[in-house]
Amino acid sequence: MLESKGGPVAANDGLNEGLPRPAFAPGRRTMTIMDAIYSRRAVRRFTAAPVPETAIHALLYAAVQAPTLAQDSAALGFAVIGDRQVLCDLSEWTGRLYNAVEGQAMIPHTSLHGAEMNDLDFFHGGSLLMVIYDLSGEARHVPECWMAAENLMLAACGMGLGTCLIAPAVDALNGAEWKRRLAVPKAALAVAAIVLGTPEGPLPTVNRYPPEVFSWLS
Repeated sequence: MLESKGGPVAANDGLNEGLPRPAFAPGRRTMTIMDAIYSRRAVRRFTAAPVPETAIHALLYAAVQAPTLAQDSAALGFAVIGDRQVLCDLSEWTGRLYNAVEGQAMIPHTSLHGAEMNDLDFFHGGSLLMVIYDLSGEARHVPECWMAAENLMLAACGMGLGTCLIAPAVDALNGAEWKRRLAVPKAALAVAAIVLGTPEGPLPTVNRYPPEVFSWLS
């Protein structure tokens, strides 16, 4: 739960009228949604610059604008982690989990094993991790978390911030220890862990495959 001057930002429960709807971070330019879709890339090298609190609020509000199965849905929860030591602890915990299971080759972008894995920064030097949780306990609501994640990442791109999904951290976040440390309800399910920050250097151009259309009935 994020503490702010206006009080804690709770789950998407519609009860946050005490917090003003935040503007985008000062000094950030905005872009069209199509610009954001085509320019957003996974960032794996960040500067040490912190993400402004105004930007964090804006991203939380962008996330909860995602489509839901019901108008009064309150299926989303969030954890916001900007403490560097906590990020280091979570990265180390994630490494230990992957060392303890078979199939280490599944870990993306690395061929490290054993003790080396514990030294790997799973968050690429990013200064902030935002975790999206499903609170419903129903599988049908999980896609809402992914749509919220997409909103968050596109909004971050529009503010000049980089993002990257950190899939290996989800298992650690769903463990009892990390739910306790982050004050997350036991029944909540971590779905998407997204690291954010200022990209270090220009982003590479990535070519995507054209869409494969199986049928087009008109």
